Amino acid sequence: MLKMCIFEHYYSNSASILCCRQEELRSVVPALSRDEIQAVTTLPSYQRYLPENKMSLEKTSKKILSLVQDLHNHHRSSLVLLQALGEFSKKLPGSPLGNHFRELYISYLEFPLSETEGFAKLGKLIRVMSIDELQKRLGSALVPFETQGKQLFETGLQKFRDGLTSYKKRLDDIAGQKIEDAEMDEIHEAAPLDWGELRSRSQFREKLKDLTKTKKVSPFELLREEIAGYFREVFSELCPPSQLPLHEVLYYDDAPSLKQYFVPSPRSVLHSALSKPHTYLKCECCQSIGVAEMSPSLPDLSLSYKLHLESGKLINLYDMMQAFRGVKVTTGQKKLSAEEEKLVEAQFFRSVAELQLLGLVKSTQRKTDHVARMTWGCC
Repeated sequence: MLKMCIFEHYYSNSASILCCRQEELRSVVPALSRDEIQAVTTLPSYQRYLPENKMSLEKTSKKILSLVQDLHNHHRSSLVLLQALGEFSKKLPGSPLGNHFRELYISYLEFPLSETEGFAKLGKLIRVMSIDELQKRLGSALVPFETQGKQLFETGLQKFRDGLTSYKKRLDDIAGQKIEDAEMDEIHEAAPLDWGELRSRSQFREKLKDLTKTKKVSPFELLREEIAGYFREVFSELCPPSQLPLHEVLYYDDAPSLKQYFVPSPRSVLHSALSKPHTYLKCECCQSIGVAEMSPSLPDLSLSYKLHLESGKLINLYDMMQAFRGVKVTTGQKKLSAEEEKLVEAQFFRSVAELQLLGLVKSTQRKTDHVARMTWGCC
């Protein structure tokens, strides 16, 4: 399927000449002809970006170069961001973003990732994570950035990596502070609560409500909420490629064209081949024969197929054989010899067996000398 996508992309899209390595763009774009530049500027995404293109040819060429380079940069940065998100969300309960990277990538290609149901579930799971799990997952999310090198600065990923690193350091500090607080709690007993003068059960209930209201939010809970908001903020800015100008240059999304190759309709293909055998055989004898016409030069299977189209739900094999024999008799020939009769009968019954093998007819118990037609109409 990948090879067919590449073939269709380059064959059907004249702007695919720009689908090359980023370092080759500076030599490819200036070499574009006027017609090729016009083909690029008529793409729907470019028309949405610049409805009225009144720039000169040279400025248009520079604009195309800039937009395609932005596409390459967006592709590289989005891959790293998605890998980081995939590592962070790996093996979460319910797999909100899928079990494999390809599921996450497909979601990103189809919709803005921050608006999907899975991303909303991820935010809820972050808000209930323990400090140990959050530390571990932030560490995993930083792994894809280690192999970037210079590209980290070129694609603007440094800010996101620094944000994750900062949150992980703050979590480490809170975890260390919790250990110290736990040690201090072992030394100092908790201060007794001031219950005051409680004279009734209702006053006791009111006191308990006041105690729950005055409960402080821990620094970890505040930081955890901040991390969930940070993920939403970053990935809300990550738009799918289909929203970028000239995305048709690098991305192919014409699924209907691929369906004709991978989801064929066997019935229509069979009808075309049997009613017009010249299309496949390339023989001169059948070239001038119409779809509904019959000729002794037709292949036996093709002739039987055309005869069966003229029948009803039940086909009388004897009548069909006589019609088959009548077509096979050449013009001016009055009678077939005994050997020729046997040959015609053999050709007929073999063609009927082939029709049955193709699922076009089947035997029936209603009449022993009949077969049931499995097609309808003219095909």
